[in-house]
Amino acid sequence: MFHRRVLPWLGDLLRASLHYLEEVEWAIATRFQANEGLIIIPNVRGSTLDSSADQETGLTTKLGIDATRPLARPSEKFEQAKRPVNEKIATIIEEMRKSL
Repeated sequence: MFHRRVLPWLGDLLRASLHYLEEVEWAIATRFQANEGLIIIPNVRGSTLDSSADQETGLTTKLGIDATRPLARPSEKFEQAKRPVNEKIATIIEEMRKSL
């Protein structure tokens, strides 16, 4: 399998996965600086199913976004705010997450 983008994060996003894209988006919004964490790798092998790739060579450009917490900065600066949620809403949100 060929991936065109990679989004690394540290273990502090315990629930982060493809099922919790809002947490990945949050990590990018609060941790990513394009001048430091954007990685572009041109002319690498991609999938022949990728219609945006060069169809003769199969080459494409891949992208990496470093959404890890900067280790030199205090971790508490990168914690998500706690949102008050009542029990009924929490149950609805959990049911929605399970269905993804």
